[in-house]
Amino acid sequence: MKLVITVDCGASMTKVVYELQKSSSERIKSYFWMPPEIERISSAELKEYFELKGWIGLADPIQQAYLKVEENYCYVVGKLARQFHPEDRVFQLKYENALYKIMSAIGVVLQKHQIKEKNLKRI
Repeated sequence: MKLVITVDCGASMTKVVYELQKSSSERIKSYFWMPPEIERISSAELKEYFELKGWIGLADPIQQAYLKVEENYCYVVGKLARQFHPEDRVFQLKYENALYKIMSAIGVVLQKHQIKEKNLKRI
């Protein structure tokens, strides 16, 4: 399995284009975009949000993208970040938040295609 991904961490939208090669004959090419918001919150806040929201069924990974950094905090990205009143980051350099957006984008692709870590080949 091989994933080739391109992420544009723009100020207006995070744009993602990718190709997922599941086998020599199966290739999936797709794209998606996420709102540019990003916010650092505590893991407790995120847990409380999900408990109060009461997700029913499987939510779209793009709608609930987040990156857990340490046990005590995480970064919520895109539409999920809007729920936590993100600060305006227009005056920050793009690279300052790019890592969180890129890692979240990779996570969205893996979740969309139900890929488990054991199926990944590291290169």
